[in-house]
Amino acid sequence: MLQNDYIMRLIQQLISAIRRSLLENKEEPDKRAGAIEEAIGETVNMDPALLFSLEPESMAMMLSIGGMVDENLCGYIVESMLYEAKLLDEARNESRAELRRAQALALAHAFGYVVGDCDLFKEIEQT
Repeated sequence: MLQNDYIMRLIQQLISAIRRSLLENKEEPDKRAGAIEEAIGETVNMDPALLFSLEPESMAMMLSIGGMVDENLCGYIVESMLYEAKLLDEARNESRAELRRAQALALAHAFGYVVGDCDLFKEIEQT
C-alpha cells in the first residue's frame, strides 16, 4: 500500500513536470527538454547529467537493477523520454534526440513495456 502511494506520487510529479513543459511554449525546445531530464532525474533520484550520459543498455540496467523504477513507473519515464526526443529534434539536436530514443527503447525493453501503452498526454490534459 505505501509503495503504491509512493509510486503514484512519483508518477504525479513526473506528469506535473511534463505538463509544465508543455504549457511553457515560449521556452526554447532545448530548455523544455532539460526540464524533462530534471524531472526524470528527480523521479529516479539520480543526477540527470549522469543518468542521461549512459549508454542505452547501461541506463536500462542501472534503473532496473537499482530498483529505482518499477513496471508502473517505467511507461511514464519512457514516454517522457520520447517526448523529450521530439523536443530535441525541434532544437536541431539530432544526436542527443537519437540517444534519448535509444535510451527510452532500451528501458522499455528491460521492463517489457510496449511504447504507447501509457497515454501520458491524455493524463496531462486531465490534470
